[in-house]
Amino acid sequence: MGVEKDILELANTFLSENESYPKGYMRVAIVHDWLTGMRGGEKCLEVFCELFPDADLYTLIHTNGSVTKIGELQGKI
Repeated sequence: MGVEKDILELANTFLSENESYPKGYMRVAIVHDWLTGMRGGEKCLEVFCELFPDADLYTLIHTNGSVTKIGELQGKI
């Protein structure tokens, strides 16, 4: 969980340093090339989905059941 921890720390630092933005001001879209298996990139993507649960998630290819909870986190792919 080293990379995931680093991403979370970086995001928390960014968010705490930029508290001047009103809550809900930042709109986020998450884009990933394909979701066909759970490898390193998908594990990082999962962390970003947890950080930004309201973000829209876009991908070119998605195979149902091929990734853990990424789709369920966003409720849409």
